[in-house]
Amino acid sequence: MASVFLALLSHPLCRELVIERSLETGKGGEHYTLRKSELEAVLGPFETSGTLALLRQYLASQEDELEQYREKRLLDMHRRNTSPSRQQEM
Repeated sequence: MASVFLALLSHPLCRELVIERSLETGKGGEHYTLRKSELEAVLGPFETSGTLALLRQYLASQEDELEQYREKRLLDMHRRNTSPSRQQEM
């Protein structure tokens, strides 16, 4: 997802973009909001490789926070859908 958001935010015809991303689980949830104008105010215009690298790193860190919930959730779902004998084979 981070690469998709990077492409959208850095597109030259994109003047403003607000992305609201969330993941809800049984334990609660995590979310974040990205605003192109706020990110450019901090990082500068998305025109140089250095700025884009910083943006990519920031987006990846935001997705990593959500990934913690998703991995556990997918692992739990896999365990429920796998028979006990199949789990022992793994």
